[in-house]
Amino acid sequence: MTTRFKTIIVSITISLLFGGGGVFGIASAQETTPDRYIEVGNGFYSEGKLEQAIGQYTKAIEAGAEEGAVYLQRGITYARLTDYSKAIKDFNHAIDLDPTLGAAYYSRALLHEKTGDDNKAIRDYTRAIETNPDYVEAYYNRGLIYMRTDEIERAINDFVDAVNVRPNFAKAYYNLGLAYDHKKSDEMALDSYTRAIEADPKFKEAYFNRGLVNYNLDYLEDAEADYQMVIQLDPTYAYAYYSLGATYEWMKRHEEAVAQYKRYLSLAPASDSTRIRRITQQIEDIKDKVEKTKWRLENPLFTDPDSEKTINPNLKEK
Repeated sequence: MTTRFKTIIVSITISLLFGGGGVFGIASAQETTPDRYIEVGNGFYSEGKLEQAIGQYTKAIEAGAEEGAVYLQRGITYARLTDYSKAIKDFNHAIDLDPTLGAAYYSRALLHEKTGDDNKAIRDYTRAIETNPDYVEAYYNRGLIYMRTDEIERAINDFVDAVNVRPNFAKAYYNLGLAYDHKKSDEMALDSYTRAIEADPKFKEAYFNRGLVNYNLDYLEDAEADYQMVIQLDPTYAYAYYSLGATYEWMKRHEEAVAQYKRYLSLAPASDSTRIRRITQQIEDIKDKVEKTKWRLENPLFTDPDSEKTINPNLKEK
């Protein structure tokens, strides 16, 4: 197989695994060289004709294409057909033929993740990085596994490496924020969410989580602005109304708090029954509190013996 076709196959590996389209049209199958079979196979792949694509890649191998990239591409196609055992065999063969083929390690790691073997996935992401220290997707995916397994420092290191390679990688900044959140490093989390938003101004989850951090840091106006941006981007985002209500309540903007809590209740999923009951009660408590405040103002010589403690666990202690 020519170097040209090897390069093309490797370059499209990441975008094509488990989905996506190809870059080739279907060529005439009059020629029977390995390169021609590969080209026809890629054409079938790009049209979603995966069985036919496998047939062409197999013919290329039978015609003498013994380079890792051919097995890699056939393995990717098997993976899309959920034939994971054959995909793994092809990735193994690809690596045996070319131990420097980082995309084969990466593709095998994805399958290990999909089948629940995080340790093997980490090992293969690491090997992919060893073949290419700028393999940003490998850093990112390995970081996600470390997050899932509570190895937070390692996750932080991987997300930092990912954004160093790709400075506009919004999801890596976002997950870096989650990792710092886990460590209670509020200022670092705040910075990470801000960078995620700079990379993707419509990243509603980053706004929401930055709002939570701003709330924790008593930057209440900033928290308010973040939650409002979430609602602007997605008017159905129930928890933004809930958190905005808590922010208004802490700012003693009681009527606005009630309005936001009611919007939350109108959108909350039935599975959120505990919080729904809590907020329903919270609304009544706020109304009662407002009435008591009004009574005290009208009757300054008397005192109100009732407690003003909130039952909203997300609201700060007064």
